Amino acid sequence: MFYTIYHASPKNAIELKVCAQSFETQILKVGWVASSYNTVAAVWQNYEAMVLHFEKAKEDRTRDKKDCAMYEGLLRKISSTEFILNLGLMCDSLQELSEVILDLQERNIDLYKAHLKVKDLKRKTCPGSAYRKSLEAAENIKFCGVVLRKKGRLDDPPISPSAFYKNLKDSIQKQLLCNCDVEMARCATVLDFSTWPTGAKENIIFGEEEICKLSKRFKLNERELICTFREFVNLLM
Repeated sequence: MFYTIYHASPKNAIELKVCAQSFETQILKVGWVASSYNTVAAVWQNYEAMVLHFEKAKEDRTRDKKDCAMYEGLLRKISSTEFILNLGLMCDSLQELSEVILDLQERNIDLYKAHLKVKDLKRKTCPGSAYRKSLEAAENIKFCGVVLRKKGRLDDPPISPSAFYKNLKDSIQKQLLCNCDVEMARCATVLDFSTWPTGAKENIIFGEEEICKLSKRFKLNERELICTFREFVNLLM
């Protein structure tokens, strides 16, 4: 919604730029995605400026009635305690997710490391500092100097943190490797010489256990693989 409003209208874009530079930068990015942590964080950090812009826009007589009504509706939505609670929840969760995504894009990442990072993410799925601030704001009916309101609609409550994080954990669990694949991924790390311990060359049986497991899994000749791996170790060490 924000992307459509500001990217399609030069007038809106200019007004937004006046309100908050960092918010304008995120919203006007081509290919903006609603779940982007940077965009959600920009809304969180520039909330007061965004509210001010909506207040001015809904009273702007140079706009047609449809536009004014749209801004009035948006203002009602973003100034509710429910919106602030949901925004805090999204800030915390998307920050964790975005950090893991960046880690997974590293050039030295392998399947086993990726599995461990995603598994670690599963343990981090709980409300954080942003949600605690949003709870405080909802209790005080005020956020960043803006007076909030409670919608009071039973059919549109704020997102339940416990339900949200349970679903997130379930979703992450589906991305994890099964136990046998985890073991294979771990064994495959022996092929990365950067993980080898000091003195690997002197240890004649270094890596053989992992190589044996890999050969059985992929139905390859065990002795040939072990001999080839020994040559590999001697060549690099």
